[in-house]
Amino acid sequence: MIEANPGTRHSHLSLDRLATGELSETEAQAMTAHLDDHARAHLAAVEAARSSLPPLDLSAIRARAASVDAAAPVVRPANTTWAFLGVMVAAAAALLVLARMFATGPAETVVGGGDIRFRAGDALEVLQLVNGEPHGYVTGTPVGEGSVLGFQVSATGHRSVVVLSVDGRGETTVFWPEAGTEAEPISGEGLVPLAGSVVLDGAPGPEIFVAVYDQDVPAAVRLVKEAFADGGAQGVLGTAGEAPGVHAVEVTRP
Repeated sequence: MIEANPGTRHSHLSLDRLATGELSETEAQAMTAHLDDHARAHLAAVEAARSSLPPLDLSAIRARAASVDAAAPVVRPANTTWAFLGVMVAAAAALLVLARMFATGPAETVVGGGDIRFRAGDALEVLQLVNGEPHGYVTGTPVGEGSVLGFQVSATGHRSVVVLSVDGRGETTVFWPEAGTEAEPISGEGLVPLAGSVVLDGAPGPEIFVAVYDQDVPAAVRLVKEAFADGGAQGVLGTAGEAPGVHAVEVTRP
């Protein structure tokens, strides 16, 4: 797998700000001069998702807002400003991009024939970017170097998640969170997308992606390393099938 969570890589938030033109010209030039393959793949995925979206119909949004206001008047505080409304519209647009990119759906839905295995509400779905579109990973399909993968996790009943992988050599890589030892916060119900993506290198398979819920990074890494030491890839899958709050998906490598 690629090296992840090294503490020096541009965050997905800063890359998204670059993609949306929020950075100053000086900031954008400085960031662009130091992009790695991971950052370029993330920017390409954002652009692919954005180009597939229809234009934002602001007139329809205003009409809908007017109809809602007419049906149920809202008393707004005196300090409410149009700037706040602009932030909310921008946030809604960003969520729409992520929803399109990762095809969020009900917890029972199988997206694109992907491998979704549920146990007591704990789930992990692997999505693969193919021709600019996300598809659920199909079990047994070889995924090679340079492939872009995204993930969805089950937020129901959970506060946080650590997503990591272990390859055929037993090397463990943490993807979420991007830095630190605290797990990635999650909220909502059913499957929710994790912002960003990962790019595969030429590591040998099989690659086992693991979601560990409501534990910190050291505990999640220790669990996966011990399971691999006991039984290799099958040991990790077996642990995920038995331990509460743990889910795994096996991805075939060439």
